[in-house]
Amino acid sequence: MNSAIASSLEARAESCNIPLDEFSDIVNSGDLPIIDVREHDEVKVVRVDAKKFVNIPVKQFEVALRMDEEAFMSRYHIPKPKFTDQMVLICRSGRRSKIAIEIARAHNYSNVRHYDEGTNGWVKVYPHRTVSVPTAE
Repeated sequence: MNSAIASSLEARAESCNIPLDEFSDIVNSGDLPIIDVREHDEVKVVRVDAKKFVNIPVKQFEVALRMDEEAFMSRYHIPKPKFTDQMVLICRSGRRSKIAIEIARAHNYSNVRHYDEGTNGWVKVYPHRTVSVPTAE
């Protein structure tokens, strides 16, 4: 890949990152759902304690975006985002949420962003603002 293309892709990825303070405000406000694209078993271990939260694993993300509004609401209990609605994603470390951003863009969603430090970064800064399932000892 030539350096101009690589720089363009890097700039595009950077433009969809949400800084920690802004992500924290979104989590606290409850205005937007936080869409976690990790697998269900990962989310059961620890997740962001957001007022609005939904888990749509990246492997199911494309199918979810193709659903009609009624099916989406029935499955995920939130309204299906419109093409211009802001969509806020998170995963463990940013890799899967970047993949989900590209999936959303391929389906004409234009306002998709993510917290690129993921749950790992969130837990380091805000361990008291997470939800965990206790494990048996």
